[in-house]
Amino acid sequence: FRLESAEAVVVVDAPALEVIASLRDKSIVSQEGERLHLLYVMRDRAASSADPASLAAAEERHAEHFGELCLRLAKGDRKGLLAERENVLAVAERMLSKKPVTARRAEPALRAMSALGDALLDVGTLDAFDALLEPTLVATQGSGAKPSLEASMVLIRGTLRLRRGDVPSATRDLLHALGVATTVGDRLLEARATLELGHALELRGDDPAALTHFERAAALFDAEGDTIDHGRALQAAGSSLMRTGRATEALATLERAIAACEASPDDACAASIAWARAALDCGDARGARSRVEQARASQLSRRLRARASWVEGLLALERADADAASIALRSASSDLRALGAVREALRVELALSLALRERGQDGEAYVLAKGALSGLRDVDRDGAAIACAHLAVLELEAGRADLARTLLGSVGTTRSPEAKDVLAAAQVRLDPTWPAPPPTTVQGRAARRVWQSISPSKRPPPPDDALLIGANASWFRAPHGERVNLDRRRNLALLLAHLASAARSSVTSSELVAAGWPGEKVIATAGAHRVRVAIATLRKLGLKDAIVTTADGYTLASNITVVRVD
Repeated sequence: FRLESAEAVVVVDAPALEVIASLRDKSIVSQEGERLHLLYVMRDRAASSADPASLAAAEERHAEHFGELCLRLAKGDRKGLLAERENVLAVAERMLSKKPVTARRAEPALRAMSALGDALLDVGTLDAFDALLEPTLVATQGSGAKPSLEASMVLIRGTLRLRRGDVPSATRDLLHALGVATTVGDRLLEARATLELGHALELRGDDPAALTHFERAAALFDAEGDTIDHGRALQAAGSSLMRTGRATEALATLERAIAACEASPDDACAASIAWARAALDCGDARGARSRVEQARASQLSRRLRARASWVEGLLALERADADAASIALRSASSDLRALGAVREALRVELALSLALRERGQDGEAYVLAKGALSGLRDVDRDGAAIACAHLAVLELEAGRADLARTLLGSVGTTRSPEAKDVLAAAQVRLDPTWPAPPPTTVQGRAARRVWQSISPSKRPPPPDDALLIGANASWFRAPHGERVNLDRRRNLALLLAHLASAARSSVTSSELVAAGWPGEKVIATAGAHRVRVAIATLRKLGLKDAIVTTADGYTLASNITVVRVD
């Protein structure tokens, strides 16, 4: 908490600053910058010994203060808002613990949760918030709280569902929030719901309607004087324009988004990265690189770092630097998956598949493309079409031309210039006389170059029913499962690599300690515990049936085919 919060919540005779200084001298309160931290044991002791009436009054002041503070911070200080996460969750937990829930207790919790939820959506750390979201919505029904506050929480639930790919449920929530907003005349809530409905329409493949919603949201935010959300809506509109081939309009709209978000560095950087992505498709690699470098100079959120890495990977693909491209795109994919942005991660992995193909790593390229097709088929028509093009070329190069043609024949109508370019590149690879126009996007240019210049490997793709293990065990795919990255989990990768090299022999815990933590001196019991935890983690990641416990250690199951994919 900050001094401002202490003064608002705690009633004492002496000035709050003097009380804080005294507590700090006694090591009851610590300080990091402007933020103060009360020892948990002292907080719990104070709560248990306080007069119930005084404690209830303090809790009410705490809820009111943080409800108002979060609304204020949401207008431009997202970092400050995220710093109040524990206080907001505490307000919600107290509200849920006392029945019945009245409007007086519900409204501060709803205000604080709504503001925090918007911020958490951008950074991905939603577990604790998500656990309280549904109970909060249930508990506040019929509480008498303002309908717009409850609708704000429904809007956040809808946005979460949208991020997870549940478009029908998300759409119902977003339409409910929009209906409440228009009924009560809450223009900002109407704008937020309209913006998210645009994203839902985008996922449904209705780009014209999505763009209309983005432009409507931008106009509403602008009319209400909310410049930052106005910029966010412009960014969505610019990206939508780019997907439909209106590059000049897209770049101009994204420039307006950057200007509108000037007061919010995070949002300005997001718009700059989107501009860089669009500029790169238009062939302005220098401008794209400059904008990404400018964004990198800021303190980026993990999501924005991932998007910056994505653009950097595409820049490397554009200059035919497959090594740099694969490094940047792997980083982007790992970060996006960690944030739960699976659809974006799969799109990144399609670009990574191109880089790996250029490096001669056909096996992993195939696994990535097949995983992308499986994950995008029902949620991203153009992404699935690009995955089909990748798989068609890989099947052709493995000598299965009929299957390649079947894959390309299964693709329906595509919308984006990128999908059209990549599909055309695959058709040219199958038939060099195919009348394809010059590519207009970075992935289209890269696909045309890579697929025309690389000699066919003639190696069959990795079998679906095998356990695939990548180079240095940096990734694996269980039989009929999904690819799992281990490139940032070195100990697990080393452990799996050693198990795979043991030729089905049992490997003891001490051997696995030496392999997984090379050079470390570990006592036997601690080492055995490390190995048990690591094996349990690998099993949770998908190797439950692949790793077998033996009398003296572990081995890979004898009934599973293991294929090393380099």
